[in-house]
Amino acid sequence: MRRPPIACHRAVPPITRTPSDFPWVPEHLVQAAAAKFFPTTCPHQRRHATNVPGPLEARRRAAKRGMALQANLDFAARMPLPLFSFGALFASRRSGEPKWNYEPPSLKTKEPPDLFNLPPLTAPTHPPPIYLDPLSHPSCDETEQPDTNLQIGHIHQVLPESVDCATAHAEACHAKFRALVDGTPPNVYDHSFLLTNYLVCCPHDSDAADAFCTLAFRYLVDTRWRQKYILALFGQASVRLPHVLGPQGPPFLRIVREQCSGSSLPSSSAIYRVYARLAEQLHQSPTPLSSTSNTEVQTATDISVDRDAGMRLLIHGLWNYNPSRLGYSGASLIGQDKGRLVADNQGSRTCNDSSLLMHMVSDRLSDSVLVRCLHNIWHDLDTNALRTPRYLVEIIYACVRSKSNIEMALNLLELIPRPMMRDWICAMSATGKEKHRVSQLGQRGPLYLSMWFRLLYQLDIRTNAMLDDQGSLCQFTFHRVVRAHFDHDHPPFTLVIALLHCLLGHESFAKAEASIQLYDYIESGRLFSASENHKNKTLDELLTELMYDLDKASLPNHGVLELLIPHLDDHKGFRRVSHLLEQLRKHKIKLSDTTFLTKYTTRVFEEISQDTDIARMGRNLAFFKLLLNSQAALGAASTILQARLKNAQARRSFNHILAGARYARIVPLAYRNLTADLPKHIQVELIHQFAYQYAMDRTRSIEQNWRSLRYLYMYLDIHELPIQPLFTKAIVSVCITRPLAENRFVSQKKAVWVCKLVAKVEGEIVARQLEQYFWAWRGDLILKAKKALVQLGVYDDARVSVMERLKLLDERPAEWRENATDLDALGHGRLGG
Repeated sequence: MRRPPIACHRAVPPITRTPSDFPWVPEHLVQAAAAKFFPTTCPHQRRHATNVPGPLEARRRAAKRGMALQANLDFAARMPLPLFSFGALFASRRSGEPKWNYEPPSLKTKEPPDLFNLPPLTAPTHPPPIYLDPLSHPSCDETEQPDTNLQIGHIHQVLPESVDCATAHAEACHAKFRALVDGTPPNVYDHSFLLTNYLVCCPHDSDAADAFCTLAFRYLVDTRWRQKYILALFGQASVRLPHVLGPQGPPFLRIVREQCSGSSLPSSSAIYRVYARLAEQLHQSPTPLSSTSNTEVQTATDISVDRDAGMRLLIHGLWNYNPSRLGYSGASLIGQDKGRLVADNQGSRTCNDSSLLMHMVSDRLSDSVLVRCLHNIWHDLDTNALRTPRYLVEIIYACVRSKSNIEMALNLLELIPRPMMRDWICAMSATGKEKHRVSQLGQRGPLYLSMWFRLLYQLDIRTNAMLDDQGSLCQFTFHRVVRAHFDHDHPPFTLVIALLHCLLGHESFAKAEASIQLYDYIESGRLFSASENHKNKTLDELLTELMYDLDKASLPNHGVLELLIPHLDDHKGFRRVSHLLEQLRKHKIKLSDTTFLTKYTTRVFEEISQDTDIARMGRNLAFFKLLLNSQAALGAASTILQARLKNAQARRSFNHILAGARYARIVPLAYRNLTADLPKHIQVELIHQFAYQYAMDRTRSIEQNWRSLRYLYMYLDIHELPIQPLFTKAIVSVCITRPLAENRFVSQKKAVWVCKLVAKVEGEIVARQLEQYFWAWRGDLILKAKKALVQLGVYDDARVSVMERLKLLDERPAEWRENATDLDALGHGRLGG
């Protein structure tokens, strides 16, 4: 049989159709159509582009199963078979298996969308729809506007590939911007130059623009551009800033906070302008974010970012850099037109008031307790109430009751401006019986004070302020507590608690192991739980126990003295430090490092040696000697300071000698303007001359001359200077000759001392002659007093000094006067007249 022509085959279409003849409906169109009839009723269960089981995932899977079933459906199996088939007679035999394979839409090869040429997200009125399938983007002619229920705010759902592309594009633009800025002469550096180059290099894509903004800000800061140019650039409305809730928002805010932390007051308005732009951008978000959780999925790689972190940084900047800071100006507008401002969310009204901006941002926080605390504090500050420090005490009580409140307390304290925190700390450290005072807080137990300083220490760690004493709140509070202890007699254990927490930031505990051991020691409360009378212990006792415990635990203990000694010296002087070191010496405590103590003693010695008051300098040098002895017992002996102390004492003693000689007017005319910087042999000659002049001076009393000569002798003896016969003659005249000539009794002790000195200088023979002459003269004086007493009818013992005071020994024999004259002329006199 002849086969039918090909035209017959073309005229009769086959009953079985191929799957490619059926139109493929894009998934986003199916989703948009289904959303109109099945709207989302649970906004908190929206999980876009995830495989988590839920209402949306079930609908998506059902739609895909329906489309797959439609593609595999064979209409020939459902149609009734005809009675007669020409195809069975004339057509060629076909195989039973189909000639095509099913390919799901995810395996189609299609070029990825061009992310660099997309318009920015802020240009359209509504954000673009979210597509579940990354490769099923519709064309321009078939795009339909989806319902607003499928929209999400400014949390950008970005594909993994687009994240890398946006980062690469931002880095490329940043390299171009850096090349333009680096290749320009310095004389054209100004605000307009930066703005022009920034707008030329800024990418159009929102994610790439945010990353480029962060890179550009960091680059300008690292290259030490002037701060006013940088802030003026990013304060312009034409410069796009990263969204606070975006992936680049918190890093950008951290960079701004780090670089502008030490800014002066004139630049505060420029910094505030940047923060205000960020707050307005957050306020003008078309759809408010849900506050049911602190994290939101921002990329397809499941990176979770803390939503509150960026808003806390923004509140901190608005509160710190506001030119008229809330609570100090009294011009805040809290509560005015707030509802109208919330309703106007299309950006038609600009938020210029700092209080309103902070309230708008704080309302976005997910922590309701933190929001309530902030509103209470702002309300009290706005009404000029002085109850704000009570919030700090309430925070401390809450943290003691439950340590889970510590994180919230740190988030709250981190937002408060540092000047305001210092004012509150000063109010708490002052004396008084109010509940928010530190003294009253300490009466509830060391645990409350320990929690207060723990919060301050962790707050300093967050702000990296431990290395800088000026910016550390823990150090500042420690200074206030020290002042309160010495000025207002606060209990000493409050000072020790503050000292322990400041010790955590000391360089001696830089190692993690030592810091952990000290932290465990503080948390255990071993120093205060060992005895119940810790409130009655003195500061020296508590410090001694603390340093002993640290030494026993093999921990460095020199940081205790390094932190406390400067305050002790400022309030009580170095004598109080010497007393503390003496207590440590008695308990045989050794220091782990003596470098600071050596530097401190050197500084104290320099201050003492420059004192012009001779008497005060002598007392200070005596106490400084005790300080050096205690320092040597603690393992910090210094031979250099010992030698310098000896020289300073010698200079001070000779200056005292010169001052006494000038007062007595016995200084020779050639030495009227002399100083203590004299050679030793000249000093010896002057001292002998002064001794002779004191012995010959009859206008001064015997006691005055004796004190002067004794000081001269001590100076020669201490410094091992030679003593000549002229000095011994003056001693004999003042100690023996003149008193006996004036009918005064001379003790045997003084006579023995004079004879030993004469024997040492002039020889033993002269000393024996002086001794015999002394006993003879004093015996005659006693006999005369006895006779005078008998003449008065009194037969008791005769006391020479008493009778001389009563003027009963005025008559003196002539031979005695001759002997006295011989003694004064010859120095020792002759025996037997």
